[in-house]
Amino acid sequence: MDIINDCLESGLDLNLRCPLDPSEVIKCLELRLRSTLFIFRGQLYRQKEGIAMGSPVSPIVANLFMHSLETSAIAKSLCSPELWL
Repeated sequence: MDIINDCLESGLDLNLRCPLDPSEVIKCLELRLRSTLFIFRGQLYRQKEGIAMGSPVSPIVANLFMHSLETSAIAKSLCSPELWL
């Protein structure tokens, strides 16, 4: 959630696209990610970890995480790649 919060805070035009503050967006996202329920063999379960496949926010959260991981890995690398695809 820290990665997403950093992205929201750095988005200078967020207020033009969304009436919510970054902290409110984070609260909504946490609610969405923590309220994943599913039924397996007739029993109702709540997902404890991870993001549900098929959730509309899954690709967005995964992309933000991977962007942060790649940026951090390249910055710390002794041999930075010349071409990054």
